[in-house]
Amino acid sequence: MVDLEGDALGRVAGGTIYINVDAAGYGWYLEGSPAADFNFVYDSDLSLIALPGSDADGRFDLQTVLFHELGHLLGYAHAEDGVMQDTLAPGIRLLPDWELNFEFDPGLSLEDTDDFFLDIQDETELMPFK
Repeated sequence: MVDLEGDALGRVAGGTIYINVDAAGYGWYLEGSPAADFNFVYDSDLSLIALPGSDADGRFDLQTVLFHELGHLLGYAHAEDGVMQDTLAPGIRLLPDWELNFEFDPGLSLEDTDDFFLDIQDETELMPFK
């Protein structure tokens, strides 16, 4: 999180994603799960609009900006629609047109996730970061 100049919301440089600390003065909106769209309504296949008066209304969607910058890291260029558009308005969630390859288990608890990551070294040859 840094103070990016002007109205920039995010930027990739040297393999690092930089996010504007205050969303260019509008504030960030983030739901608890990437699969949750509770404060949005359908606009098109690749975009959602914040419900009036919701927490997302008038704020920039952090998920959209993160997906956009991750797209750049993966080699995607700007596109006409979806998450790789070169502009974003407050209260809009743009969706990627590529497969995200993740599924969410609604029955999974934080404790289950913690146990998975605590025990992963026992089952693999992965080394933890130090």
